[in-house]
Amino acid sequence: MGCNEPGSRGVVVEVIEKGVPPEGWNSRLGKHATIYHTREYAEYLEKEGFNVWHSKNGKFLLWSKKVLFGLITSFSSVYVPPLDASEARELAQFLKGKNAVISVHPLAADNGELGKAGFKKKEWATFLLDLRRGKEELWAGVDKATRKIVRRTREKGVEVRTAENEEDYAAYHAVMNENRRRNKVKEYPYSRAFWELFKEAGMGEIFVAELDGRILGGLTASLYNDYVNEWGAALSNKAREEKIYASDAVRWAVIEWARAKGAHYYDLTGVNPAPRDEKEKGIYRFKEKWGGDFKEYCEYSTSNAVVDFARKIKHGKLLE
Repeated sequence: MGCNEPGSRGVVVEVIEKGVPPEGWNSRLGKHATIYHTREYAEYLEKEGFNVWHSKNGKFLLWSKKVLFGLITSFSSVYVPPLDASEARELAQFLKGKNAVISVHPLAADNGELGKAGFKKKEWATFLLDLRRGKEELWAGVDKATRKIVRRTREKGVEVRTAENEEDYAAYHAVMNENRRRNKVKEYPYSRAFWELFKEAGMGEIFVAELDGRILGGLTASLYNDYVNEWGAALSNKAREEKIYASDAVRWAVIEWARAKGAHYYDLTGVNPAPRDEKEKGIYRFKEKWGGDFKEYCEYSTSNAVVDFARKIKHGKLLE
């Protein structure tokens, strides 16, 4: 298997323009649009210090930020629709000499034009749950051991609920950084803009697992255009020490919520289709156990000599 097979003609990128897109932008987005291309997400990115770019025809966003001690501008876009040859060439010209990573939506046919325009291609994958199936069918599709863990976690008195206020969000954020310290990755700075995006702008929900007034874990779920993406999985050190598997209970609660909201797909967000080490194998197994369909997609990248040199020296750590 590889990236999705070629399909219909893509979108037209007439001009790529800097700034948050105008009012009414969301109504112009296509069938494969996710939160990553909404006006609300663009506003959130600007609050977080990113520069935002949008295609003038109203199809997708790009965003950029200075990395490598401010020496390099790095561009990103997640889950763009496929581009035809002329569109890909224009985007390649716009990103010429820059560092960029662009991924194609897992449900969109990828015609490979970005590769033909000079982008480097990497295969990536995710697991997609079809939420149009019945609740009982979805539950039956979950790994038997995981179903048992979810039941036992609930029996222990763990409650999964949505964050009600910024205090809940702050507690969840603290647990998320506990998780990141444990995994030896950079902590996230506290961001009220993230809370505003999900609770005040209504782009999803933040879920927390609670026992005796303590937040043990959590997960954020965006919902846009009937498509759910998960963000910021968190499990506290205390939960690990006491063997309370709150992460599984939270994820099942999110699945139930998403289905009740009428969402069509739940995206478990990214796995290496060919895991290289035990960590990647563990991530693959964790996401596979929820019974979703394995979907491959492509990431396309460009870089320049400075970035390539930094990667050779630091194995990419300077860009994380």
